[in-house]
Amino acid sequence: MRCPYERAFSSYLQLNNPKFLRLAQNDVFTPGMKVRESVLKATTGHEVGIEHPISFLQYLIWLQSQDFRKLDPHHTPQMTPLEELIPVRWYRLEDFSLATKKLEKEFSLKSSSPISGRFSSGHHQLKEQIDPLDVLAFLEQPMYCDTALTRKVPVVTRSLLEGTKFDELIRESFSKDIARYDSINS
Repeated sequence: MRCPYERAFSSYLQLNNPKFLRLAQNDVFTPGMKVRESVLKATTGHEVGIEHPISFLQYLIWLQSQDFRKLDPHHTPQMTPLEELIPVRWYRLEDFSLATKKLEKEFSLKSSSPISGRFSSGHHQLKEQIDPLDVLAFLEQPMYCDTALTRKVPVVTRSLLEGTKFDELIRESFSKDIARYDSINS
């Protein structure tokens, strides 16, 4: 399970993919672009071009009003009704290497260590440590698709957001995820 705070920010960043502009010019629309259009329509009150900016705050406010059953899984809670029906063992994503070794040993599986580099995702943006006040200001500023790769993207953590309006919005949308994440023993 990924930290719900980091996942929410990552989902927001996914909506700011510069490739969306090129795809839209070619009349190709991906599920991510459709989510972006939905956020834009909700935040502006009318249809605007896909290049129109969206802030993290606007995204979180939009997310609160969504029916998660109808939404792209990148934007929904990680906990689903399925977990109430069958036992699921949860591991924190940041403990992935340790969890993998533990499971391989438990089930007598061949070690995946030699190929573990394949498990990382190449679509995530490199994030930088930035002054906390600047990060909070960044999260309120709308981001344009065409600047998403040239702009410094901050590291956003739970501890940074705790006690802010972002924390409140994330808790409202992902309360079960947060409770489960907090209950995971490494």
